[in-house]
Amino acid sequence: VSMREVLAIPRMKALMASYFCVKIIRYTLVFWLPFFLAKQCGFTTASAGYMSCAFDLGGIAGGLATGLLCDKFFPKRRTELGAIMCAGLAAVTAVYLPLSSMGTVLNLVGMTIIGFLVAGPDALLGSAAVADACEESGYGQDVLSTAGGLVNGAGSVGAVLQGALTAWVAQTYGWGALFACLSLLSVASVGCLLAATPPRQQPSLRIAH
Repeated sequence: VSMREVLAIPRMKALMASYFCVKIIRYTLVFWLPFFLAKQCGFTTASAGYMSCAFDLGGIAGGLATGLLCDKFFPKRRTELGAIMCAGLAAVTAVYLPLSSMGTVLNLVGMTIIGFLVAGPDALLGSAAVADACEESGYGQDVLSTAGGLVNGAGSVGAVLQGALTAWVAQTYGWGALFACLSLLSVASVGCLLAATPPRQQPSLRIAH
């Protein structure tokens, strides 16, 4: 099966676009949160490093919870849960900057929630959602590695670009603009995940004779 055929699998490009956005958000926060906490919030370098662990702890919980919720409530429609989480992520990243100035506790809570909400879609898009799309297309395991490589490759492009983009936006327009961009990327990811969600099947009506 050629790579062109894999790209033609329904919803594959939407998965790639969504993972591109999610990876920009996640890696921006992974690499820049300690710097933000030190420069913007006034914490010491050591304290900023320790506090940023709340983001990763939230991510651990988010990945586990997403897997459980998908298997129980969203079988074959995992991207629908991802869209819900990205919608929440858009809201929380939009309010995180003012929240971060309201004390250490609220700052930690905000970071933890963001970590929780971004790790779920990341986990889905890196594995289960790709497998679902391949299975629905009729290819199944035959193209799973190629499809996974394409989706993860698109995410890696976002991870690479985030360094230069984050530095430019934060330096030119400030931290408020950066978090607004992260919120907009979350909204874009919602649209892509919904586009990657298969339509609900309507129950068939049977007429008794």
